[in-house]
Amino acid sequence: MSTQDLIEATIYTVILNSRFLRYRDDFDDALIQLSVARGLLDKLAITASTSRDQALFILFSDEIGPEIRHCAHELGHERAYDINSIVSELFPKYGNRIVENCDALVTSLHQDQAANSKTSSTLSKRMWDDQAVPMRYPELVDVFLKVEAAEVVLDKSGTKKTKTGVTAYDAVLSALSDAEGVARRLKESHMVCPTLLFSSLGLML
Repeated sequence: MSTQDLIEATIYTVILNSRFLRYRDDFDDALIQLSVARGLLDKLAITASTSRDQALFILFSDEIGPEIRHCAHELGHERAYDINSIVSELFPKYGNRIVENCDALVTSLHQDQAANSKTSSTLSKRMWDDQAVPMRYPELVDVFLKVEAAEVVLDKSGTKKTKTGVTAYDAVLSALSDAEGVARRLKESHMVCPTLLFSSLGLML
């Protein structure tokens, strides 16, 4: 079992235990365990070898955010809404108490990342108004990888006036159309903020 697999299994166990604690109104311990799980998910996102894996880890991290906020609110935290601050405080303090050899696992994770080169499944930054737009959903990552692959072919063709260039240009438009379709479906299912989705595509609502 790889370090990543071990951490993923550990996160699953910690989240289940934290939810059991929440149902018992043990918000203090639940908050600690949720923060440790969130901290580990953030580490997995940072070291992910593909953009799709990174999006999955961010998605799972976002899902437990409201639970952290709820526990903090029940405990009377003045800044219960500031999830990142809560996690940054509790994860380093309690990581090794909740997860055996937590620091060593995180170190091993970073070592694995350094040893493994990035793959073609790594998405380059998409910019909007001079700011990087995070891809938080695997579906968007998949279609934007197709967009980038089509853009590479178009760049190599040199010009859109040749037959090869026209074909490459059509491929880019088709990939962008697929990306827009995925964005619209995610918007309609209320999964994500519409502005974030369409700014990812470079479109204005």
